Amino acid sequence: MKKILVLLIIFIVVGWIVKEIVLPNMVAASISANEYRAYFSCRTIQEACAIYRDQYGSYPESLEALGKDASLKELAREESHGYRYYIEGMPDGYVLRAVPTKMNHTGRYIFEANETGAVFACDNSGECRAAQEGWSPSMPSMPYPYTPGDGSID
Repeated sequence: MKKILVLLIIFIVVGWIVKEIVLPNMVAASISANEYRAYFSCRTIQEACAIYRDQYGSYPESLEALGKDASLKELAREESHGYRYYIEGMPDGYVLRAVPTKMNHTGRYIFEANETGAVFACDNSGECRAAQEGWSPSMPSMPYPYTPGDGSID
């Protein structure tokens, strides 16, 4: 009887450790990986938009217009690695957004990019900062405040 009780206590302790320590760390790692992919996907799309402009004289109005590259076709799908990608073409530029499919579950940041080459990371409160090379989701301090959608840096 004592042996069963000890095994039951061990089982409960191990279950608690998994629930409280292991699972949250796995989820956090998955979210960070999604955010990394979203940031670098925005950089890739920016490069593709610059090439598109050089070829056609204007920026694309949709991700589908970028077309032929297989990796860009994947991003044009409804969802890729917990993020959805949208592009809004304008006469002299574009706004690209990478939005988590489920905020704080697949990603903590909305990434916004434009033709200037800048990528911005906006948190749930709407505060946005410029994300730069070397930026990672675990380093939330970014140097420039940003107002989403207007392309300006405060």
